[in-house]
Amino acid sequence: MEDTLPQLCVHHETSINSNSQTPTLESPISISLDPLLYISALLKCNNVLQIREVHGQVTASGMLHNLDVANKLLYIYAQHKLLTDAYALFGDMKERDAVTWSVIVGGFAKIGDYSNCFGTFRELIRFGIPRPGNYILPSVIRACRESVDLVMGKSVHDLVVKSGLDLDHFVCAALVDMYAKCRVIEDARKLFDEMPKKDLVTWTVMIGAFADCGNANESMALFDRMTDVGVVPDKIAMEPR
Repeated sequence: MEDTLPQLCVHHETSINSNSQTPTLESPISISLDPLLYISALLKCNNVLQIREVHGQVTASGMLHNLDVANKLLYIYAQHKLLTDAYALFGDMKERDAVTWSVIVGGFAKIGDYSNCFGTFRELIRFGIPRPGNYILPSVIRACRESVDLVMGKSVHDLVVKSGLDLDHFVCAALVDMYAKCRVIEDARKLFDEMPKKDLVTWTVMIGAFADCGNANESMALFDRMTDVGVVPDKIAMEPR
């Protein structure tokens, strides 16, 4: 393990390799309190054993109370799809910010655990976060899309409007995609038409939604409109459905 895991300094003075900036082990009893060393060590972890060893060092040093370090540890767990470990850490965190919530909600969404994704998102709302923001909402909306959960999707849409994010490009694009996947074409088209700025992905989603529902005329009309406004289609938009 010592050959592969970037070890943290455990001495009253921090010792760092000047070439690689990688923390090196000097003593088994005292631990450096430089947050950047822990973050650097976490970024170099390649497997669960390494992550848990650094986690142990973070806990032993008391650095778990540093929000930047705790968030990075949470992120590394989520990146490796270790959501059981991530959620346990999340539960132990005394302080949480937007990054914390975004990582844990997005982590559940990425592994397809929509129940915990929605449950954690509801916890966020109950926690009193007044404006979830465009860092969390697209993940939840994509989870509604993948699970084809229109009831949850509409609830999130209501929250989007209340949060004043109904014109945010990323949030609106995710909502259009969600409604299209749930075959609620009228709502998808209404949002699409209200978007002040549309990218190729959003155009392609809307064009494909009409094609999937058998409305080839509307699909072709949208395609022509897209090219008229100067959006260049790629091979995905051109593929037959």
